[in-house]
Amino acid sequence: MLKVVFAYDESLQAKKAIDCLSWWPANSLNVILLTALRGGPALNEAGKAVDCDPQEKARAEEILNRLKEDLAMRGIVAVSQVVAGDPRDVIIDVANQVSADLILMGTHGRSRVGKLLLGSVAASILAECDIPVVLCR
Repeated sequence: MLKVVFAYDESLQAKKAIDCLSWWPANSLNVILLTALRGGPALNEAGKAVDCDPQEKARAEEILNRLKEDLAMRGIVAVSQVVAGDPRDVIIDVANQVSADLILMGTHGRSRVGKLLLGSVAASILAECDIPVVLCR
């Protein structure tokens, strides 16, 4: 089984990356759908501090559940996780925790100036991660 962490941010590039899963036989894949939520602490309905906005987390979980259902129709087994934190850290941490064989993600392909101003999640993961990474654009 190829264990794939699929970093999904709902971007056009991430949606295109879904098709990259067809490169492998569906029954050979074990996919972890992962969305990292940026942002600081928030309050839940009870007024207690939580890592991220509960509504934003619920929305992300709903999106991943729909994607999981779509993948199931293709015969691909997937689980989903929504984790609060910087995507650069979250993707690498989860990939290491689950002993992933591969990280799959979309990339925006920003210009050099854009990378300097905004940084690049993909570039950071390539630089810091020992796990193979497939970038789709």
